[in-house]
Amino acid sequence: MQHDLTSLLEELIRRWKEQEAEPRPGNSREAIRAFERREGVTLPDDFARYFEAVDGMDHIDHEVFCFWPLERVEPAERNWGGPPGYLVFADFLINSTAYGLCVSGGTPGEVFVCADGGPKLVASTFTEFLEKYLSDPYSVV
Repeated sequence: MQHDLTSLLEELIRRWKEQEAEPRPGNSREAIRAFERREGVTLPDDFARYFEAVDGMDHIDHEVFCFWPLERVEPAERNWGGPPGYLVFADFLINSTAYGLCVSGGTPGEVFVCADGGPKLVASTFTEFLEKYLSDPYSVV
């Protein structure tokens, strides 16, 4: 099922508002570029567009996912023991599972879930990850 990213982002924000997860206002392009310079990465277009539209959430959703604001996104190796080239951008069950997006070294844009047993590919792009999350959040666990 292929969706337009703009429609997915609108649906995502609507859902988070309905669930009182309190989506945060998006970032400016300059703030996103500053993040890329600070971390030495280039974000895939769909991931950057996500952060322009919405800057994560202030509260968990009904399924206990938390999408982080850009200021909290960090390299997986920094605090998660993950491989270089991945950025952690969300968690499930209050940090019991983390979600990382490849920005270098592998296939940029791939989304992995990091839990017991090591990383597992859940989507080939951030857009696909959003499609799955919006269709059935537990499909990305």
